[in-house]
Amino acid sequence: MDHFLTAGIFYLKTLKMSIVLNELFDLINEEEENNGDKYTVSQLINIIKNSDKYDVFLEAMADVRRELFVDDEVHGISHNERVCLLACVIAIKEGLDARSLRILLEAAKYHDIGRKDRSGPTGEHGIRSARIIEEKRADLVPDFNDEEVRILKALAIGHNTADKKMETVIRENGVYDVLHAKKLLTILKDADALDGVRLKR
Repeated sequence: MDHFLTAGIFYLKTLKMSIVLNELFDLINEEEENNGDKYTVSQLINIIKNSDKYDVFLEAMADVRRELFVDDEVHGISHNERVCLLACVIAIKEGLDARSLRILLEAAKYHDIGRKDRSGPTGEHGIRSARIIEEKRADLVPDFNDEEVRILKALAIGHNTADKKMETVIRENGVYDVLHAKKLLTILKDADALDGVRLKR
């Protein structure tokens, strides 16, 4: 099922988050079964739930601006939600700290908001995503400092660029901690790519 966070997502800020998500995930995953080397959504969620980063994941997913996304099964809201899930699991395995995970999850949420249609991969949509993030930063990430916003924009632009150009994109966005941003961008790119091949939908 594509929309693992559709119903009930807007109640997360006012209701007890873990109860809402548990009910939602149970409903969505009741028919899922393991299929070879693919992970089910429930398996990935269990990795997150059993980590110390579950609250960070819940907080990030509680506030997704759905109106910013193109209506597209491939690159729409459900894709971005799955990328968040995959990025979180990778980050947990990589031992990312909570603040770095928060930056990564915001990038995973909004890396495709610059898409205007259902067209395939283009560098332009990443640049548009970064512009939207900058324009709406007070609304999307009000608690982010300037460096965190620069990293967020670099991740949006860099998610669909060649690996050899990652560092250039990061530096062009004025990021000070290039190695940190490169690690986050690598995870985002991996999660984005994995969505199509390893997450059973």
